[in-house]
Amino acid sequence: MEIIKEEWSFAAANGEGEIFARAWLIENPVAIVQIAHGMSEHSERYDEFARFLCEGGFCVVAEDHAGHGQSSQGHLGAFASKAGGFDCTIQDLHSLFALAEERIGVLPRILFGHSAGSVLTALYAERYEGLTALAQSGTPAAIKSSRLFQFLADFFSLTRGHLGRSKWLEKLTGSTAGMPPEKVESEKLWLSRDIDKVREFIDDPLCGFDYSVGGYSTMLHAYHYINSKKWGRTIPDIPILFVAGAEDTASDMGRGPEKYFAQIKSTGHTRADLKLFPECRHEITNELNRREIFAFLHDWFVDKLPA
Repeated sequence: MEIIKEEWSFAAANGEGEIFARAWLIENPVAIVQIAHGMSEHSERYDEFARFLCEGGFCVVAEDHAGHGQSSQGHLGAFASKAGGFDCTIQDLHSLFALAEERIGVLPRILFGHSAGSVLTALYAERYEGLTALAQSGTPAAIKSSRLFQFLADFFSLTRGHLGRSKWLEKLTGSTAGMPPEKVESEKLWLSRDIDKVREFIDDPLCGFDYSVGGYSTMLHAYHYINSKKWGRTIPDIPILFVAGAEDTASDMGRGPEKYFAQIKSTGHTRADLKLFPECRHEITNELNRREIFAFLHDWFVDKLPA
């Protein structure tokens, strides 16, 4: 099967330039899968997963969120140079679906979000209609000190500006800036059991950067919302999958996804699923058994397509 990889761009909702996107295209696809990447990374890291999905009949698109990758816009680590950038990035996801349909045609829309990207997609599903299915990967669990963290991020954003920096906040979020290489590798082993993938992340200049105080602030507001009982009530009863590694410290060893699953069920959703992969860590699409995980996700997507 021929997979045509293209690079696209479109106007950013934050008004600060363009959003860079990648597309993996095939003839006669059955649906469009959009991938929303996580914090401090970019869309190219999902190339292997995207190609697997293409081989199974899907077209795949993924953007570099504003402040990330090739959409850095001069403020790597912030979704915009002012408040509201996270909401703008949710709009960018919608713009990419629209652009994909212009290029490919109208097809079922499937949205896959990983980690911070799953916070974006959780909010997208509330704000926009038309999703066929939603998959949430490695959604962060509740953090006990997050309210204090939110207060400090908001305070520093007001006093230092949205693009200001705080060494203290960076330390709280596990910054590896200035660490010797062997220490950095040790600190990043929570990402995956595949040491080669961990080293790729470390060696990539567009990965692992710290956020600005405003970047932390705007993301934490969204994070606290989806951790509340308010989230999910307005999402249509579409298929929703919560998936994570059972050894993922970011999702509290699966307890985070279990909580989101229980929350969405409590709102009357009847088509939700939960899957935890034994021994796997945070980045399930970069795990040692990732082909098994790709196959599971592919089959779940196929199963949720309209008859």
